[in-house]
Amino acid sequence: MVDRALQRAMTIMAAEPRLQNIARRSARSTSGLPARRLSTAPSHYLFALSQFFMAGIIAALYVRAAARFDKMAADAVSQSDSSGK
Repeated sequence: MVDRALQRAMTIMAAEPRLQNIARRSARSTSGLPARRLSTAPSHYLFALSQFFMAGIIAALYVRAAARFDKMAADAVSQSDSSGK
């Protein structure tokens, strides 16, 4: 049944001029030729590695902001101690 449906779809594509380009592209994509890759590393490993770098960057930004907030808190405490006496 699936073969008949596929055969029917290919017949319609071959008869319809607007769909011939789609049929040619699909025939090329399933030709069995290996796709060219930019690197030999799988993309999911590169994505996981990038998450480690982003975690480090976010941690560094947090440490910088926390140091600024700690200084502001220390200033507020020292001002309240000096004004309270």
